[in-house]
Amino acid sequence: MTERAAMIGYNIHTIREAKGLSVIETCKRADISKQTLWGIENGHVNPKVSTVVSIATALEVPVGLFFEKKIKCTLLVKPDKQAI
Repeated sequence: MTERAAMIGYNIHTIREAKGLSVIETCKRADISKQTLWGIENGHVNPKVSTVVSIATALEVPVGLFFEKKIKCTLLVKPDKQAI
């Protein structure tokens, strides 16, 4: 496991949980397997760029957010309860 893979995985996991999405829902949205997401979130896999883009699209966040040093998520919620 590389430090970069661990950081990307941590950030994906943090964002996914902050948005209240399950692994299964995220995988469906990103069109990836549960094993792939698990491996990425746990830092065991260096994901392909296309996979990272798919996950960012599924989570509705910019790809660059995954490459920040370990993030803390504070999401704003619109009155209709949609996270932005």
